[in-house]
Amino acid sequence: MQRYFGALALFILLSAGLLACAREGEDSAMDERVLFDKDQWARDKGEKSSLPEGDTLQRTATLAEDAGGDVRYVDHHGRGERAVLVLPVDFVDGETPLIVSLHGFGGDSSLQAVYVPLHERVNSDGFALMLPNGQIDADGNRFWNPTDETGDTGKTGQDDVAYLTELVAGARKLADFGPVYFFGYSNGGFMSYHMACK
Repeated sequence: MQRYFGALALFILLSAGLLACAREGEDSAMDERVLFDKDQWARDKGEKSSLPEGDTLQRTATLAEDAGGDVRYVDHHGRGERAVLVLPVDFVDGETPLIVSLHGFGGDSSLQAVYVPLHERVNSDGFALMLPNGQIDADGNRFWNPTDETGDTGKTGQDDVAYLTELVAGARKLADFGPVYFFGYSNGGFMSYHMACK
């Protein structure tokens, strides 16, 4: 139960920090625009989003490109996987923040993009977004290891703190980011909390 409240607290802090960054130095007209944009995020209950064709990486990249983002790829040679990096059109060296958005257990980066469509806001709110994928368990579910354990049971396995740290370092070779934030849903939220603790 403590982990749940800890993850919830981290989510609230990250959200507040992101909103503070988005509003810094802006006038009240910006406040009204941000509130209007939040309303645009709400989808009709009967509306279902469909995923583009292709593998996870292709689907994620297509969603980001369709929203107007400048898509790049960050390689991780240790895992042999790539992460999608979405840059805003008006990127500011040393200032544009990077948000790393982590999917939940059994999800992937394309499902995370549909469920939490941050890629649709990179240009309007001026941040970059990275959408990585967790490792795959014996049942074919992707997951993050939000613990220090590296055994092969449950949601443990490889060192995801090192993996995500290395991905951010790889992204920094492509662009000079400002602050870096981690955000996640469910298992990705716990991983974000674990990253903050580390």
